[in-house]
Amino acid sequence: MSDTNIPPVDSIWNSPDTNDPLSSEPGHSVSPPRPSGSRWTVGIAVAWLLIFATIAITQISHGQQQPQPTQPDSASDITMQLMGRYAVGLKSILGRAQALEYFKPQLEELRQQSDDTRIHLSIVPILAELSTREDVLLELKRLSAESPNNRVARDISLFQQLYRDGTSSLSSQQRQDIENYGWIGKLALSQDMDPSDPGRRAIVQSALKTFVVIILFAALVLAALAAGLVLFITAIVLRVKKRLQTRFSTVQDPGQSLLEAFAIYIFGFLALPILVAWLLPGYPILPSLFSIPAVVVALLWPSFRGSKWSDIRKALGWTRGRGFFREAGSGIIGYVAGLPLLAVSLVFVLAISRSTGTVPTHPVIKEIQSDPVILILLLGLASIWAPVVEETFFRGALFGFLRQRWSWPIASASTGILFAVIHPQGWIAVPALATIGFILGAIREWRGSIIAPMTAHALNNSTVLLLAIFALT
Repeated sequence: MSDTNIPPVDSIWNSPDTNDPLSSEPGHSVSPPRPSGSRWTVGIAVAWLLIFATIAITQISHGQQQPQPTQPDSASDITMQLMGRYAVGLKSILGRAQALEYFKPQLEELRQQSDDTRIHLSIVPILAELSTREDVLLELKRLSAESPNNRVARDISLFQQLYRDGTSSLSSQQRQDIENYGWIGKLALSQDMDPSDPGRRAIVQSALKTFVVIILFAALVLAALAAGLVLFITAIVLRVKKRLQTRFSTVQDPGQSLLEAFAIYIFGFLALPILVAWLLPGYPILPSLFSIPAVVVALLWPSFRGSKWSDIRKALGWTRGRGFFREAGSGIIGYVAGLPLLAVSLVFVLAISRSTGTVPTHPVIKEIQSDPVILILLLGLASIWAPVVEETFFRGALFGFLRQRWSWPIASASTGILFAVIHPQGWIAVPALATIGFILGAIREWRGSIIAPMTAHALNNSTVLLLAIFALT
C-alpha cells in the first residue's frame, strides 16, 4: 500500500533521535509512507458518507434537545446553582457586605447578558442572601413588569408571596414549584429559617463546600498551567533541536479499512440509535441495543477485510510502548503540556458564551445525584469506557488512517474537530473540545501507543466530572 519512491513528509517531526531525555532506548520514528491507495475508492467514499451523515444526524438531535422558552435550561440552571453556592459560601466567610460588593456587579452583568426572565428570576434568591428584602421585592416587581410568559409570570408571583409573606404561606404544591429551580429554589425556601435550623444549615454547608472546592480547583489549575507552560516550551525547544523523538509509525496494512472501521463505529454508536429512536419512539430501550454491537463490529472489521490481528493492534496503537506505567505517565505529562493551548481555546469559548448568553454543558451533568451507585457508574463511563473506546477509534483508527496521508498537525486537528462536533455540548464548546482532541492526537504521535492518549483523556474527563460532583452534590 505504500510507494517508496515518494519522499517522506514531516522530516522535522519524525526524525529519529537517540537523545530523547524521556527514553533510554534509541529512537525509531519513521515518516509514514504515502499509501498508493490514497486515491478514492468505494469503501472510502461510503465511509466518509457515513461519517458526515452521523455529524448531520447528531447535530439535528442536539438541536431538538434544546429547551423550550418555558422549560428550564440545564446549562443556565447549573450556572446559577454554582453562582448561588459560591455567593452563599463567600458570604459565610467574608460576611454579607463584602460578598455583596463582590457579587452585585456580576449579578447585574448576568442580568444584562441574558434576556431570559427565568434566569433573572433565579438571580433573586442569590440577591436575597446579599441584600435586603425591600431590594428583592423591588426586583420581583420589575420582573413582573417585563411581561414574561405565563409559566414564568406564575413563578414570579410565587416568589413575591414567598419573600413578602414567608415560606409558611405557601402550599405544598407551591413549594414544589419553587423547588423545581433546584438548589436555588431550596435556597429561596430557606430564606426565613433560623440559622440553626437543620435545613438552613444544610444549604449553607453545601454552599461552603462548593466554595472551597472551587477555590482549591482554581489553585490546582493555576499550578498545572504554570507546569504546563514550562513543559510546552521545553517540548518546543527539544523538538527544534531534534532531541524529542516521536514514536508513531504507520503500517501498510490495514489501510482504508481503518477509516471504514471508524465509520462503522461512529455511525453505529451515535447515528443509528438516534434514527431508531426517531422511527420507534415507543421503545426507549431499543436504541441502546445497537451501541455495543457497533463497537464490536468496528473492531473486527479490518480482520474481515483480511488484515492480521497483529497489524490491526499496531495500527490502533494497542501496544505496550515503553511499558504501561511509562506510557500512562507520558499521557499525564502530555496533557499538562497541552493545558496552555486548552486555556487559549477556553478564552474563545468564554467570549462566544458571553456574546450569545449561552453556556455549554454536557447532558451527564443532569444525572449527577448523591446516589453513590449513579456516581460510580458515571465515573466508570467517563473515566474508563469513553477514553478506551473513543481513543481506540479517534486516535487509533481515524488518526492512523489520516496520518498515512497527512502531517501529524493536520491529522490531529482534523480528528479533533470531528471529535468536537459529535459531542453534545454544542457548537460553542467546539474550540475547547477540538483543542483537547488535537492534544490527544499530539500525544499519540509522540508516544505511538494508545495508552498515553487514553490516560490523558481519562484525566480530563475524571477531573471535570469530579469537580461537578463535589460542587453540585
